[in-house]
Amino acid sequence: MLIVEIKRPSITIQFDHVHQLLRYRKVPQDHSGDRITFKGLVIGRDIDPVLQASPFTDEIQVKTYIDFISGVRGFYQEYRRIVESEDYAL
Repeated sequence: MLIVEIKRPSITIQFDHVHQLLRYRKVPQDHSGDRITFKGLVIGRDIDPVLQASPFTDEIQVKTYIDFISGVRGFYQEYRRIVESEDYAL
């Protein structure tokens, strides 16, 4: 399960926002008979410096809008390069 929490453009991501994401994770786990693999992403304008210094598990990521958009652009540029290459055949 992937949960993406996109905050308003004025929001700096803080611990409360990460905690909110963890509460979202709890609902399906409480109501499912199976173990759920969880990934969460919180996106906001900035990241609180205290939060930046905190270690996270692989389950949770926090990103600024700029970092998120840059990553998506990089992914699609690589995808486009592959599709446009001479070695790619449909």
